[in-house]
Amino acid sequence: MFFVCSIQLAQAQDYEGSFGGRLGTYTAVSLSIYTAEGRSFEALLGLTRVANQSDFLIGSFYKFHFDVTSELPTLKWYSGLGLIASFEEELGHNKVKFSPSAIVGMEYTLEHTPVNFFIDVSPNYKINSESKFRVHANLGVRYIFSYFRSGQ
Repeated sequence: MFFVCSIQLAQAQDYEGSFGGRLGTYTAVSLSIYTAEGRSFEALLGLTRVANQSDFLIGSFYKFHFDVTSELPTLKWYSGLGLIASFEEELGHNKVKFSPSAIVGMEYTLEHTPVNFFIDVSPNYKINSESKFRVHANLGVRYIFSYFRSGQ
């Protein structure tokens, strides 16, 4: 209920897109496209390492962005939903496994520069014969393109 109600409170982003990297439970590059309604779509491409095995992953999130405080306008928090597909080798066979995911995080954009830093957690539920619940945690940095601030 909180998630649905908070959609109305989303603020516009100060940029149109970003490209960056994530380090944590998985290592990935990401491309985000932002809309004027304080929403974004993020696509991921990377690797995850679980139980001494590296797996390729591809995924996406649809996120809602919110201001934390008016005194620090470049600090925002976000939440959203997505889907991650991992390509895993199991008993000599390659399998695709899907994980519905949520995401919650914070991002800080450096003032007067097109760079932001973020930290987030992403709980997901891997759908397969051995369904598993996992929580991924990541730190990252993004280069912002089409960056602007009012009055600059």
